[in-house]
Amino acid sequence: MDNKGQGFSTFQLLIAAIVAIVILIILLAILRVIPGISSTGDPVQAASDKLKDASTKLSQHFKTDIVTFDKGSAMTAKAIVKSAEVGLQENQLCLSLGDYGSDTTDAWGGGVENGEENQIRYSGTASKNVRLSVLCDVGTELEGDIRTYYSGEAGLNPSWVSGCSCTSIDDICCLIALRTAAR
Repeated sequence: MDNKGQGFSTFQLLIAAIVAIVILIILLAILRVIPGISSTGDPVQAASDKLKDASTKLSQHFKTDIVTFDKGSAMTAKAIVKSAEVGLQENQLCLSLGDYGSDTTDAWGGGVENGEENQIRYSGTASKNVRLSVLCDVGTELEGDIRTYYSGEAGLNPSWVSGCSCTSIDDICCLIALRTAAR
C-alpha cells in the first residue's frame, strides 16, 4: 500500500471546506441572515420590520440594526405602514429625528421636531449610518411609557413624542426615532 500523498488530499479537503464556509458566510450576509456582519440596510424596510413587532407587543422598545440614509433619501410614514402591512394608518406613526434633533448641520429635515411627523429627509454630503428605535402603545400612554421605562438606559426622550398628533388618541401610536449607530 502506498501512503504517499494522503496528507496532501486531507489538506485539499480542508481548504475546500474553508472556502465553502467563507462562501456561505458571504451569501448569508447578503441575505442579512446574520446580524452584525451583514451590510447596512434600508431604513424603510428596517422600520417596517420592527413596526410589525412593536405594534403587537405594545410598550416594548425595539431597535434596528444599522441602516443607511443616502444623500437625498427619505423615510415616510406612508411607506413604512404600507410595507409593514399591520393595519396601521400613517397618522398613527410619529417620526422623530431623535438623537439628531439638535443637529445644526441642516443634514436632517422633517421629523416631529420640525412639524413634519410623517417624514424624515437626509441631505448630508455622505451616507449616514444610524439605528432606529420603535415603540408603540396607546397614544395617550406613549409619552408616559418613555418617561417611566425608556428614558434611562434606553436613551429615549419624552420630548420626541410631545408634538405627535397620535399621542392624543386612544388608539395605537408608534414612535420611530433616529438613533446614533453606536446606541
